Amino acid sequence: MNVYVQTSHDANSRTPGSLVHGTIRSARGGLTIARVTAGIEYSQPVRPKWSGTLGLIFQHAGARDDKGNPIIRDIYNSPLTASGNAYDDMLIAKFEGVYTDSDWACSTSFKCIRGHVVGNFPPHEAFAIGGINSVRGYEEGAVGSGRSYMVGSGEISFRMFGPVEGVLFADYGNDLGSGPTVRGDPAGARGKPGNGCGFGAGIRVDSPLGPLRLEYAFNDKLASRFHFGVGYRN
Repeated sequence: MNVYVQTSHDANSRTPGSLVHGTIRSARGGLTIARVTAGIEYSQPVRPKWSGTLGLIFQHAGARDDKGNPIIRDIYNSPLTASGNAYDDMLIAKFEGVYTDSDWACSTSFKCIRGHVVGNFPPHEAFAIGGINSVRGYEEGAVGSGRSYMVGSGEISFRMFGPVEGVLFADYGNDLGSGPTVRGDPAGARGKPGNGCGFGAGIRVDSPLGPLRLEYAFNDKLASRFHFGVGYRN
C-alpha cells in the first residue's frame, strides 16, 4: 500500500497554459494556471502483474496573465473558468492501472488510463492529450482536450550498459468525442484531431534525480520530435 498526502502553495504550483491547450494566449499575452492542491492517493496490486491507483484531489485554481493578474477569457474569447469568477474550487478523482512484466533481458509494461469529469469544470482542467507523458510525437496537449479521455502506452525496455537502458514505445490517445463538451470547445478552436498515436525509441539514464529520459518519436501525422524529461512518466 502507498498512501500520501500532498499539498502545494499557489506560488509554487503554476502550469503554462501551453501545456493545457497547446499555444494559448489571453488578450493580455501568455497565461499560466495557478493552483493550490491537496490530495491523497492509494496504490496496491490488483492481480498478478497489475497494479491500480485511486486518488482524490482538492484544487483551487485560476488563470493569470504575464503580470500575475487574474483573467477569465483567452484570446479566442473562450471562458477559462467554470464559475465565471477568477478561481474555481474542484474535487477531482482519478484511477490508473498499470501492467508490468519482465525477464532477465528486458521489461515490458502496458499502461492504460481512462478518465471522465462529472459536472461543471473549467476548460483548463480538461484532459490534455499529447506530449511526453501521454502521446509522444505530439506537442503537449496537441492531440485533444476533453471531458473524457483514454491513453494507452506500451514499452519494452532493455539494459544497455551501466546505468543506461534503451526503450521502444508506442502510445495512443483519444478524447472519446468529448472535446466539444468542454466549455468554449478549446480543442475545436485550435483544430485538434481528438485522437492520435505515436511511436519511437529512446534512452534512459539512472540518476539521483530519477531517470533522465531522451526519446525520439513519430506521430500518425508523419511529424517527429524529441522529448526530454526527468523522472518516471506521470
